[in-house]
Amino acid sequence: MPPIRLAFTEIFEECPDSVPVVTTELVAEGGKTRMSATARYESQAVRDMVLKTGMEKGAAVSYDRLEDLVATLRA
Repeated sequence: MPPIRLAFTEIFEECPDSVPVVTTELVAEGGKTRMSATARYESQAVRDMVLKTGMEKGAAVSYDRLEDLVATLRA
């Protein structure tokens, strides 16, 4: 499978004036797929404000659910 790259913008209610660009890449490695996601904010201050919202916990739950979904599709 060739690498897949998806880029999009998102808006957080806590920071409606900031529109980060999120890039997600999927790369096949040894029979598995590695996913990486990078969010680029306009400044470190905005990034830090977003991190203080606890968004990483929600993202972790979403990625865990995605992993579960993929596992059911492979079964």
